[in-house]
This record gives sequence, C-alpha cells and structure tokens, in this order.
Amino acid sequence: MPAGEYVVISNGDSYIELASDSTGNFSSIIANDVFKNRSVITVQDGQYLKVQRGTIYAAKDAPKVELKNGMLPSCMYKVGIDFPAGEYKVTSNGGDSYIEVSRDSSHNMSSIISNDLFTGDRYIQVSDGQYLKFFNCEVKIK
Repeated sequence: MPAGEYVVISNGDSYIELASDSTGNFSSIIANDVFKNRSVITVQDGQYLKVQRGTIYAAKDAPKVELKNGMLPSCMYKVGIDFPAGEYKVTSNGGDSYIEVSRDSSHNMSSIISNDLFTGDRYIQVSDGQYLKFFNCEVKIK
C-alpha cells in the first residue's frame, strides 16, 4: 500500500495499528486505536498498517460522512472535509466521554492539541485541517 492518509470504516469494534516492522512485537507499535464507525490514519513509507474488523479506503475515496439526526456519531473526522470548521456543542451519551483535537492523523501523543474526559456538555472549536476524535458522545452539526 502506498504511503498516505487512509480512512478505516469499522465493522463493529475495530482496531488499527501502525508499526515500524512486521515482527508483531509490542515495541514496534508506533500508534494504535480501538474505535467504532470510522478512523483516519496516515501511513508513512516503510510503516506497516494492521486493521481488524474494518475496511480501508484512501482518504479521497472514503464514503461520505452521514449525519444521524443532525449529529456526528462517535469516531474520528477531518475538519473541513467531513464537516465544516467552527464551534460545536458536544453532548455525552452518559458516563465518561472523550474528545480530542489533533493536528494530524498520525495518532501520536505529540499531535494532540487538546483532549478531555467529561460528562454532560462541552463546546469545542475546530479549524480546517484539524482532526476531531470522540467516544461516547455526539457532536451537533449546525
């Protein structure tokens, strides 16, 4: 597979893993994620991508995001592509919810601009080119 950005559409609970080699050793894992719905990941030359229970698409060929009753369901999105930049209300689905804004889709800790574990409602500002990842909550699209 060529280097580039990919969208993975889940089939239930899905797993992605980016590794530096094909050994399967824990020490070779660069980034990983467990998710529902969809995730976005960038693969560099020489890296290995493992996907469990998901379908991979080149970002430009990925299915369009579908709103559910005007809400984005939990997953990872690219701002400006999947939904417009702006301020959004985020509503927890009950219990602990997680939200993260990242500068890229590498899934590296150094890419995180902001994140929060919360209950109730939050407001978030996102800009074109950023990535929004969230779990157990919904984002209302205007």
